Amino acid sequence: MRWQSAAVTDAGTVRENNEDRFHVDEGECLYLLADGMGGLGHGELAAILACETIASEMGQGKSLPLAVASAHRRLQREGGRNPTGKGLGSTVVALSLREIPGTLVWAGDSRCYRFRQGVLTCLTTDHTFAQGLLDAGAITEKEARAHPQRNVVTRALGQKLDRLSCRSIYPRPGDRYLLCSDGISGVLEDSSLQAVLESYPDAESCAQALVDTAIGAGSRDNLTAVLVDAEGAA
Repeated sequence: MRWQSAAVTDAGTVRENNEDRFHVDEGECLYLLADGMGGLGHGELAAILACETIASEMGQGKSLPLAVASAHRRLQREGGRNPTGKGLGSTVVALSLREIPGTLVWAGDSRCYRFRQGVLTCLTTDHTFAQGLLDAGAITEKEARAHPQRNVVTRALGQKLDRLSCRSIYPRPGDRYLLCSDGISGVLEDSSLQAVLESYPDAESCAQALVDTAIGAGSRDNLTAVLVDAEGAA
């Protein structure tokens, strides 16, 4: 299987700094993004350390879950030096395709979608307060999208993380995978995401269109889109 990828990140129209970071390594078939938390530069640092650590650990032959767990421990250690006392925290969504089946690992509300033969599927489940209410049947999906605590993350690297969420990925030629931060998924409905994904065959143009569409829809957050296209047998 050959992979074609592209990534675009943007601070957006409201925030001066960008606390999103991404890492794309075609050689390792590794694609990930991190959305840091903390403000005052601490979110940026958390996201940078998360990406650097995962990439380094994977480069040394570690599995993706072990690499992400290492990033969690590093953020915990570095967070202990944070003068605000709030530590460091970051979401993460990471896709490794160096072996088939591939591996998807995530914590927080950064997402991974698969677009296959005209069908869009979200492969991750948000770790948020609102998602917990939705899973319990206390609110509807529509209510979850507008819930005042929809952005309260319940799992994150460097913070509370009782376990990582993982799943195996079985790609097919023609698949398109989207990793994105909540600056995109928080404002675009699935129908809007799908419209963009099927309108731009080129990965780079599509990633840029996703960011532009989310900004046009009123996103007030940082935005990142990482696209990975499966192009068939090598």
